[in-house]
Amino acid sequence: MNNEKVNKVEKVDAIISEIRTCMFCTIDDEGKMNARPMQTANYDEHGDIWFFTDKNTAKVTDLENQNSIMLTYAKPSSNTYLSIAGKAVLNDDMDNKKALFNNFTKAWFPNGPESEDLILLKFMPDAAEFWDSSDSKLVQLFKIGKAVVKGEKYETNEEDYGNISM
Repeated sequence: MNNEKVNKVEKVDAIISEIRTCMFCTIDDEGKMNARPMQTANYDEHGDIWFFTDKNTAKVTDLENQNSIMLTYAKPSSNTYLSIAGKAVLNDDMDNKKALFNNFTKAWFPNGPESEDLILLKFMPDAAEFWDSSDSKLVQLFKIGKAVVKGEKYETNEEDYGNISM
């Protein structure tokens, strides 16, 4: 992975690590977009982003119909913004639940990782776009798929990128 790509992946990681709460946007069976705030449980070494949720929520139903998701992170006070497009899948693995469970999550699931309706959402990013005015520049759209995070060769082409006018 070249230095520019490493820097972009590190920038995405830094934004997610600092902000932690995103708007988790799904599409329902009628094509309507829905967004709700979600707390990031983990951003792992593969570039996947994990969330806890209740099995009986609209977002879980939306995922069953359409697993294309958009996440947006924002910190207006520092003019830092991030949007990430990708796919999400449900994960009911108890080991994963135990590893990621924390006191914050306990507010919604008082019975801990064994809570009956607790399930994980695993978000696998395809592309991300960020803007951080602290750098005094707009950074172009880039893909942060698993190949980038794993250091595999990443093929780029011009149509994968676009300028954002502010």
